[in-house]
Amino acid sequence: MNLFVATFPDFAGPISEALSSVGMSDQKDRFRFIRPEKRHITVLFIGDHDELTCTRAREVFLSWRPPLSTPSELTIRYDRFGPFPPSRRSRVLAFYGTSEPPPALLLIHHQLTDLFAPFSPDRRRFQPHLTVAYPRSRTTLREVQPVPVTPLEFVASELSLVVTRTDAQGSLYEIRASVSLRR
Repeated sequence: MNLFVATFPDFAGPISEALSSVGMSDQKDRFRFIRPEKRHITVLFIGDHDELTCTRAREVFLSWRPPLSTPSELTIRYDRFGPFPPSRRSRVLAFYGTSEPPPALLLIHHQLTDLFAPFSPDRRRFQPHLTVAYPRSRTTLREVQPVPVTPLEFVASELSLVVTRTDAQGSLYEIRASVSLRR
């Protein structure tokens, strides 16, 4: 089971409008789009773990107290759309920003990385993005060029510890715990 900490944006309408503006709303034959309720921003990927470890991770997560932040300090802004990460190794279509994430979100990411150190979390550079689709073939993704979009803003108000399982119907998300980021 994959285990990660994420925030779930609540702006399905603006995302749909942005997808239409870049000509993606009619591309279901080329891309597998993520259902709106599953769209999330991963703050920390913890890895593939068994049930017992996921239970321990929940206890650890619930012991954490986030730093006090105002909504403006936790505003994530996306102004680009295209293959992500924006390199030859792109794997998904996503909205992402051209600037650094908000400092408060970086602090939270670092705290969570330290908190979950015994679970061997992913230590790659934190690049918040909102995945919206997976290509049905590798060449399809190479055909898409990154484009600027009308900025999408989202205030991270809650973090959730999520377990995913995969079956014949796709990924099943189970939120094991949530922590508010509001004062």
